[in-house]
Amino acid sequence: MAKTHRKLSKFNIFMKSEIKRVKKMQPNLSHKQAFKMAAQNWKSHSGSNHSSSSTSHKKSKKRHRK
Repeated sequence: MAKTHRKLSKFNIFMKSEIKRVKKMQPNLSHKQAFKMAAQNWKSHSGSNHSSSSTSHKKSKKRHRK
């Protein structure tokens, strides 16, 4: 059976490009450090957008529990 992929969230799209950008600016960082920096950038960048994405995440979690 073929595995279907979900649509990437705004967070996933941001992180994918942001980690590349951070690593390009600071190539000596580990992936873990670059991920932390990118996540901090998301937090400061997105501001009020978290509420809508966290709500959809909660709905998704409920769906998968059934």
